[in-house]
Amino acid sequence: MTDVDPSTYWPEPVATTDRDPVIVTSDLTDGEKALLWRHLVSHHPELARTIALLSKDDTVSELVSLLDAGFQFEAKAAPPSLQNKAR
Repeated sequence: MTDVDPSTYWPEPVATTDRDPVIVTSDLTDGEKALLWRHLVSHHPELARTIALLSKDDTVSELVSLLDAGFQFEAKAAPPSLQNKAR
């Protein structure tokens, strides 16, 4: 067996960061989505407006449907009762 020079794998250091937990709307029940939406409207109105605008965009809607996807955002924006849904 030959020795392998580790620099051939990582020519430069790779920076890593911790990420904050997120809520993915496709993980939620319809009731949880309604609760989340009411919370966003009352506690995070700017985020709620952004989501409302994005959801009206034809391209975004098509991708969400095609990929069976949902929105993902920081769990700290969710109500305490949904914090256990964070990934």
